Amino acid sequence: MTLQGGAKENPPKRQPAGAAPKDPTLVGLMRKIINRESMDADVDEAFKQINEFIAGKDDLKKEVVDGYTLLIDLKYGSESAQKKLKEALEALKK
Repeated sequence: MTLQGGAKENPPKRQPAGAAPKDPTLVGLMRKIINRESMDADVDEAFKQINEFIAGKDDLKKEVVDGYTLLIDLKYGSESAQKKLKEALEALKK
């Protein structure tokens, strides 16, 4: 659509898939995963801590699934972190 004066209207932004976690522990651990300065060992440790933290807690598992989905959709983190996010998400969905 063209506005008065010839300016074009910006198309509506797409809502990203997933959602940010509400639990502060999960927020902090996910930040470690997407921090581009994190080493692979740091990322692996963050995934391990997340899995231990959510064990037996379906409400937190849903937050993690939504959080990983969001990070993947927004392409946050390194290539390696993105690959590990996709693998972890598939494992959680089983």
